[in-house]
Amino acid sequence: MKKIKVLLIGVVMMGFLSGCVEKVEKFFISLEERPQEPKERNYMVKQVNFQGGDKNVILAGELTYPKGKGPFPSLVLVTGYGEQYKPFDRDYDLGELVGHKTYLVLSDLLTKRGYAVLRYDNRGIRESTGDWSEATDTIFASDAASAMKWLKNDSGINISKSGYIGHSQGGIKAPMAGKIEAVDFMILLAGGVESTAEIILSQSLQRAKDLKISQTDQKVMVTQLESIISIIRKSKDRHQARKEIKQYLLKQGTSEQEAEIVAQEYSKPVDFESLDRDWESIIKSFKIPILSLYGGKDKLVVAEKNIERNKAVLTNPKSKLKLFPNMNHMFQPAKRGGVDEYWEIETTFDESVVDYIDAWIKETVL
Repeated sequence: MKKIKVLLIGVVMMGFLSGCVEKVEKFFISLEERPQEPKERNYMVKQVNFQGGDKNVILAGELTYPKGKGPFPSLVLVTGYGEQYKPFDRDYDLGELVGHKTYLVLSDLLTKRGYAVLRYDNRGIRESTGDWSEATDTIFASDAASAMKWLKNDSGINISKSGYIGHSQGGIKAPMAGKIEAVDFMILLAGGVESTAEIILSQSLQRAKDLKISQTDQKVMVTQLESIISIIRKSKDRHQARKEIKQYLLKQGTSEQEAEIVAQEYSKPVDFESLDRDWESIIKSFKIPILSLYGGKDKLVVAEKNIERNKAVLTNPKSKLKLFPNMNHMFQPAKRGGVDEYWEIETTFDESVVDYIDAWIKETVL
């Protein structure tokens, strides 16, 4: 049973945090809110709505910008995925067990430095309409492009330069959005250049090691994952993939219930669409400056597996790649680097990273 359950590790980013509930509750008794969450926002704050990538989808969000006439360098923030590929709200709220609102803090820090920042609830989340469960990277990228188009054309603010900031899988959706609605620059935070297939294998294996799964079970897991990936590649659509994955697992001795859970997880629209997409070619096609940042303690998008590959595809001479050795996936100062440490750290987003982003934009783009 353990051998099968470990297959879910690659697609459930934060599910195992439920085991920390008691410790988290004790922690939050003494810490009511994270110190970086803005208490006073001495800049303009507007609640906004705009059309998403589909005509029938309305995205809700918040636009923050400095007081005055501008022009302001302007940013659209693009999130990654959470548990079971569920996207995040405008704040990049990691949930009550973690207690961090990454994009609320990041937008506050950037707005105070002179930027207009638009962040929004992904489709089907919080105040936005639509169905996230059937969406793919391409669809989410079209939403990000629509956000940028609205910011440039309909927000009513005076814009100088524009750019996307994408975190994690948002670091893939942002370049895809850039193909639809062009910008002057991009910032990719822990954006991997590995394919989805590579990510499934590497993240699952890393998490298995963290959980001290035996080497024998790790080998079984890798073999099963490789078989599932092969099934996805050969299937004409994700519905066929789901049936065949389930049949494969049943033959492996998996229970009906577990086989169904795993088959559902690995036949989601995101996996099926992006399994072998060539992210390196997408990034390489951009001629604009790109800033790519990594955390040295990141266990989800491992820097050493991505840095050299990323560096090779940054074509603009003003592009830059920077490693922050002591940062985790969420750019918090970390000791261990795993997801289970996020809630322990008071800092939501390290301000030195924001300082670096700010300096790079002002030196390179403005």
